[in-house]
Amino acid sequence: MAEYSRNAANTDERTLVEKQLPNDANAEAAVLSAMLIDSYNVSYTMTWISEKDFYRNSHKTIFRAMKKLYEQSIEIDVITLTDELKKSNEFDKVGGFEFINRLTSVVLSGANIKEHVNIIRDKSTLRQLITAANNIIEVSYRAEEDVAKILDQAEQQIFDIAENPLKESFGNFRQEIDNTVEVIQEIASKKRSVLGVQTGFIDLDSLLGGFRSGQFVIIAARPAMGKSSFALNMAFNAAVSYDLKIAIFTLEMESQELIMRMLSSAAEIPMQNMLRGSDLGIEKIGRIVTVAEVLRDCNIYIDDNGHQTLNQIRARTRRLAAEVGKLDMIIIDYLQLMSSNNPKSRDSRQQEISEISRGLKVLAKEMELPVIALSQLNRQVETRDDKRPILADLRESGAIEQDADVVMFIYRQFIYSKKQEDIGKAEILIRKNRHGKVGTINMTFLSEFTSFRNADKRIEQ
Repeated sequence: MAEYSRNAANTDERTLVEKQLPNDANAEAAVLSAMLIDSYNVSYTMTWISEKDFYRNSHKTIFRAMKKLYEQSIEIDVITLTDELKKSNEFDKVGGFEFINRLTSVVLSGANIKEHVNIIRDKSTLRQLITAANNIIEVSYRAEEDVAKILDQAEQQIFDIAENPLKESFGNFRQEIDNTVEVIQEIASKKRSVLGVQTGFIDLDSLLGGFRSGQFVIIAARPAMGKSSFALNMAFNAAVSYDLKIAIFTLEMESQELIMRMLSSAAEIPMQNMLRGSDLGIEKIGRIVTVAEVLRDCNIYIDDNGHQTLNQIRARTRRLAAEVGKLDMIIIDYLQLMSSNNPKSRDSRQQEISEISRGLKVLAKEMELPVIALSQLNRQVETRDDKRPILADLRESGAIEQDADVVMFIYRQFIYSKKQEDIGKAEILIRKNRHGKVGTINMTFLSEFTSFRNADKRIEQ
C-alpha cells in the first residue's frame, strides 16, 4: 500500500503546506477498495463516514460516485463506478483506468474495514479540530463581537465536531436481549420496583419506577403551586439520600435563592425568617448549619445564567459531565424561559417551543439520563369548575405533550378554595406515562418551608 500512497499523492493536485493536515491515504484507499468487493463494506462505510472525512480529492470524488450508486440501489463494481465517473466527467480527473485498477488491488477483503474506517474518522476529526482552532484564533484576534458571544461560538464549534451525527443505525439485537434479560433478573432477585432515579417520594417512585435514562419529564402547574419547590425537593432527595449527581439550570432565580429554599425545606425553618433574619435563635442556626454541611458534600450543580439557548444548555451539560463524571439527572426551571438555537423559529413561539421540546428529549437520550423540565400552564384551567389540569392546559401543548415521556401536574386546592381543611393538601397528577400507569399521588405541602412531603407526614398544628 506504500506504493499506492505515492502514486495517489501524484494524482491529486494538492499543494503541500509546511505542516500537512492529518490524513492516511492508505486507509482511505483500503476502504474504497473494500467497497468494490462487498456490499456490506459499502453499507458499513456509508453509516460511519461521509465524503468530508476523506482528505484526498480523488478519494472524495470516488466516494461521492459510490454514494450516488448506492442511493440508486446499483451494485458497485469497477464497471458501474467507471460509468458513473464518466457521466460526471470526473473519470480522467481521478486518474482514469490506471488509478481505478490500482484501487481494486489495495485489499483482497473487507476483513479490516472497521479499523480502516476508524482511522479515517480519527484523522478527519483532527483536521476539523485544527480548522476550528484556526477559526477561533482568527475571530479572537479580530475581536469584532462581544467576548461572551465569541466564547459561545467557539464552544459550539467544538461541540459540533464532538457530536458527529453519523453513528451505527442498529445495535446488536442479541446483545440487547441479553442485557434486557439481565435487568429483568436483577429486578426479580432484588425485588426492586424502582429502577431509575429515585425522588424520595415513595408513592411517586412506586408509580413511575423512578425517572429513567433517556426520559423527558414535564412538571407543570399554574403559578404559586410549587413547581420549583417540588423539583428542588426531588434534587435534594436524590443527591442526599442516593448520592446522585444532579445538574440544575435555573432561568428564573439566583442560585442563592435556590439554596435557601433547600435549607428552609430540609431544616424546616421558614424562608422568610432567613431572608429577614428574624426569629433565628442558636438552635435554628444550628439546624441550618447542619443541613448546609450535608448539602456541601452533595453532587448538586446549579447554573443560574438566566436566558439560555438549547445549545448553551447542551454544551454546559457536556462540559460539566466531563469535569465531574456522568450525571444522573438534569432539571430545567423552566422551559418557557429557554430560547431555541434557530433565530428564525423565534418568530413563532409555538415552533420555538417545539424545537426546544424536541431538543431536550434528544439531550436526554444523548446524555443517557432523565431531563426534568418545569413548564407553565395556560389560563384556560382557571375557567373550569374543576381546576385540576389536563394535558391540553400545557402552554404550546402539542409538541411538549408529544415529546414528553412523563407529564405530571401539581394541584393544590387551597390556592382556589382558601378553606382551612385544604391547607397542606397537594396532588401530583400523572397525566401521561409512556411506559406505565397514570394516576394521582396525594402529598403534603408545607407552605412555610416551601416543601413537599410524603402524604403520611402531616402538618403539626
